[in-house]
Amino acid sequence: MMRLKDEEGDTALMVAAFKNCVGAMELLLEHPSADGWQMAEAGFTGATALIQAAQGGDVDGMRLLLDHSSADPAAMLMQTDDAGVSALMVATCDVCAGGGYLASSCSVDAMRLLLNHPSADPAAMMAHADNQGDTAFLLAAWSGRVDGMRLLLDHPSANPASMMAHTDSTGLNALMSAARNGCVDVMRLLLDHPFADPASMMAVRNPGGTSISALTAAATWAARPPPPGRPLHPPACAPLLFLLRRVVEEESLPSDAEQAHMSLVMEALTHGSNSALFGNAEPDHVRDECVRVLMGRGGQCMVPGYSPAMSRIVRDLSQLARAPHLINEAVLGHAFARQHGKPRDDAAS
Repeated sequence: MMRLKDEEGDTALMVAAFKNCVGAMELLLEHPSADGWQMAEAGFTGATALIQAAQGGDVDGMRLLLDHSSADPAAMLMQTDDAGVSALMVATCDVCAGGGYLASSCSVDAMRLLLNHPSADPAAMMAHADNQGDTAFLLAAWSGRVDGMRLLLDHPSANPASMMAHTDSTGLNALMSAARNGCVDVMRLLLDHPFADPASMMAVRNPGGTSISALTAAATWAARPPPPGRPLHPPACAPLLFLLRRVVEEESLPSDAEQAHMSLVMEALTHGSNSALFGNAEPDHVRDECVRVLMGRGGQCMVPGYSPAMSRIVRDLSQLARAPHLINEAVLGHAFARQHGKPRDDAAS
């Protein structure tokens, strides 16, 4: 009976762990037929009872499993599901068993229990990456869990510089992941950390031939489509403005490479059917400032098909106070001209 599984491949102990039923777990573990098999056994997704207990942040259930006489805590702490996800990663940001991330919870107490267990190898646990290249630290940054990030960064076995430099399989580091999800508090923590290398963290990367950086990630967040039935709010551009101000603080003349990248950021921010600038008659001052800083660093609003004359119009208009609104007018005017073969008077005036 103890080895029976349901349709999802879970044993009674796994179900009790997932539902945080410590009493049921105690009853199952005290049964004469209980043995180490229950601890190491995994369901169809590869998740063990410990991983399922960690998903709910059940500290008591996790401690019960790790301290049981038949347990092998060192092996349990390093065991992963089929997606390479460990108990620590699940406790960090509620990673679904078998893959798929839900930024809905972070149990710092559960993370602390796992990292500080006598049988733990915290350095190996923090360095472990899943099948997507994500570590516990990257997941904490992605989900905006500043408390979990601080715990990991401040741990005696941590290597903060390596943790902040690590990238996932798509080339995203912690700063980019935070920027892509609009987590300003996380970005501030990362850039202000004593072991941070801001220049490297913000550098342009080209995985697979595509230029990405924290700035383009923040622009993607700013240009995301609005939630169903709700308009975009002004803070949409706050992460991008935060990073742009950090760039300006360098007080160095922009290089040709940086100017080209600023143009990429400008394009990501101002173009596309889901752009935050389109469909908003009154742009907010945060977007205005973003565009002005981008133009000040050499960025240009360029899209395929722009003539030199139209590029000059857009560049000139972008210097004005209502830059995003006027950029929209110029872009829409150019689209009208391409469609009808003639300029629109209000776009060129």
